[in-house]
This record gives sequence, C-alpha cells and structure tokens, in this order.
Amino acid sequence: MRIFSLGIDQLTNNEIKLAGFTVIAQSVLPEPEHAGGHLLMVTSEQVPVAELRELRGRYPDSSILYIYLQKGVRGYQAIHMQCESLGIFHASALHLSGNHR
Repeated sequence: MRIFSLGIDQLTNNEIKLAGFTVIAQSVLPEPEHAGGHLLMVTSEQVPVAELRELRGRYPDSSILYIYLQKGVRGYQAIHMQCESLGIFHASALHLSGNHR
C-alpha cells in the first residue's frame, strides 16, 4: 500500500518511511485512479472540512486519513462525526503530537 501525503511535513513523511511504508509526498491531490486502493493522508489546511464529502466522492476506492490541524477542540466532535459518517479515518494534530495528556 502506498501513502499519498498532502500537507504533511517532511519530518513526519520520513518517520513513516522509516517505519517501512512507501510515502509519496504531493503538492496537489493525486488523480483518483493513482490513489485507488491506497491511503490518502490529507490535512485540514489542504482540504477544508466543508469539502470532505466531495473528497470522499472523488476517492471512493481509497482509504482516507484526515488530520485536523486547527488548535482547540471547538467543533472537533462534529468533524469526527462527519468523518465517521463518510468512512474517513480522523486524527487531530493534538493526538498525533503526543500532547494530549
């Protein structure tokens, strides 16, 4: 499985590569036929919450990991529920950074 990465910093991409995954850093969303059957990892800076339904429709054969980068928890639960309803995996930068104590 390849991981198409959009909006993810190079350090994180390198860490994922060191874990044994193939990461393809993107500056724009890949063509859906290239991402089919693979993981598309995008951030809220690249794909606003309002465009999640469209993103899922464009990539029906891809697993999607949506990383919400906005600080604070306001609206987090609604975003989580929207991702769940669309079959999109969801994480916040807070959870990824290890600062969720």
